[in-house]
Amino acid sequence: EIISLFAEWICSLPPKELAQRKFEKDIIGSIHSDDTFIIFNYTKTVEDMFGGMHPEVFFHIHGISTDSRSIIVGHNCKSKSKLTNLDNEEQYIDESYAYLYKNPEAVIKNNEDLWNRLSNASSLDVYEYGWSCSEVDIDYVNKIAEILKAHGNNAHLFLNDFGGEGELKRSRWIDCGVNPDIISLYSEDSSAIHIY
Repeated sequence: EIISLFAEWICSLPPKELAQRKFEKDIIGSIHSDDTFIIFNYTKTVEDMFGGMHPEVFFHIHGISTDSRSIIVGHNCKSKSKLTNLDNEEQYIDESYAYLYKNPEAVIKNNEDLWNRLSNASSLDVYEYGWSCSEVDIDYVNKIAEILKAHGNNAHLFLNDFGGEGELKRSRWIDCGVNPDIISLYSEDSSAIHIY
């Protein structure tokens, strides 16, 4: 029931007001038909912002709000497991939480077209924008890291340093085996993008 209500809520949200910032205008604004967008947030904001792109460049790996049946709700919480005996409140909460487990292995498996597209690119520039790259996302970070490593020096990873989190993100990717030489941080202000 929680999953159904969440999907209903996502589908009822009004469209976001789109105001392009420097990043969107300069980097994403120069997108090509062979570019790929991996979208985690259920919305069509990116498509709306860059209308006219071919729909096959957008991969909503957790589903899309226009199709509530496609929405995958939950969090990567592998340490939780479904209980069969609910003796106390804590167990009941654990049981409810377990039902909201998002299975990243299944999501990765169900998006083979995406991974093949990235793997078969002649070169690969990855721009992370609005993604914490946190521990709960480690399965996705590992999958993309695997593809970056296979591309060797024909790959580059740009991490958004929003909120000063860039170095933490960089260390997470290095821990996943990505060559630090292909990682750059970037930040933006109202007039420029700074890559370092």
